[in-house]
Amino acid sequence: MTLSVLRRVVALLCVLSIAGMIVSNINNNDGASTVFGLIGATAIVCLMVGNALRFGNNQGGAQEALGAELEARVQELIATGADESQVRGVVRRAIRLGRGVSAAQGG
Repeated sequence: MTLSVLRRVVALLCVLSIAGMIVSNINNNDGASTVFGLIGATAIVCLMVGNALRFGNNQGGAQEALGAELEARVQELIATGADESQVRGVVRRAIRLGRGVSAAQGG
C-alpha cells in the first residue's frame, strides 16, 4: 500500500468516524461515540507510523548506491576540468530541489 492510498483511507475513516460520533451522540449512545473516536484516532496513528516508516527507511541501501554513483559522476566532471565548487553547488541545489526546500528557507 502506497502512502497516498494510506492517506486516502485514513481521511475516509476520519470522516466516517466523525459522522459516527455525531450520530451516536444524537442518539445518546456514549459507547458508540467513543468507539468511533477510537477508530479515527487509530487511523491517524497508522498514518503517522506509515510516514515514519517511509521517511525513515533507506530502501535496502539504495540511497548509498545512488550517493556513490553521484559522487563518481562529480569526480568525473572535476577530472574533465569542471570547477569543483560549482559542481558541488549544483548538486546541493539539486538535493534541495528534491527535498522541496525553497531558497527562502535556506536549507
